[in-house]
Amino acid sequence: MKRFLIVFLLSALPGFARADACNTDCNNKCCRTIQITPFDRNSICDPACKASCEAAKGICRAGGHSLPSIPSLVNEVTKLLEQSCSSAFETITKAVVFSQPFYGAGSDYLINSSRDVLVQTRLFASQEFGGVTIRWCRLLQHTAGMTPDPNLICINDDLFKNNQPLETAITIAHEMTHIREYRRMATTDSFKCEYSKEYVRCGGRQDRCMPLEREAYDFEDGVACPTLTNLYYHGTVNAQAFCTNRASRR
Repeated sequence: MKRFLIVFLLSALPGFARADACNTDCNNKCCRTIQITPFDRNSICDPACKASCEAAKGICRAGGHSLPSIPSLVNEVTKLLEQSCSSAFETITKAVVFSQPFYGAGSDYLINSSRDVLVQTRLFASQEFGGVTIRWCRLLQHTAGMTPDPNLICINDDLFKNNQPLETAITIAHEMTHIREYRRMATTDSFKCEYSKEYVRCGGRQDRCMPLEREAYDFEDGVACPTLTNLYYHGTVNAQAFCTNRASRR
């Protein structure tokens, strides 16, 4: 309801060069056939774009208002993919990395202690962290972390602000799985290209639909979370139940 209200209010504002007509073909607008390689052809539809388009059409037909066009993020990534396979990934991640604030001395204690725990529990070998910078970043609320390059991990600074050592360690474990994926692929661009293609194929969902994310979540939920929960709670909680519940709230 709030989304529809916002869209309706936007329709009254000047400055929109394009508008959705009441008879817009939402499939034509929000779905594309993408061919990244000669052997790779997929029909991609952006669910958020289609939902917004259909909502705009409904309001337009009811009130006769022509509403502002709502862009499709998936279609934008698709355009970039067709130009350069890794450019879509870099366009998104570089904008995030370059906009980060400064964090004072000592703010990385939680990151450092989490990294030490991951080594102590043998979830990762100490040399796996070689050359990898792990830092706090201001990310979207439901984005715990991101790995924009094979030598950089960003962790949501909400975990720092709320002093959540268990979640910090689990998140680093997830992102370090992506570091492993980077390293086993032929080049850095190979990971970025494959991640971008999976993102588009899954309609903008960054979950188990994407094989690269599925691997990271399998390790997070099935290995890292139970191991770290037992450690941090000293065996006083059912780690498997805790981690299953945690994953269901994702």
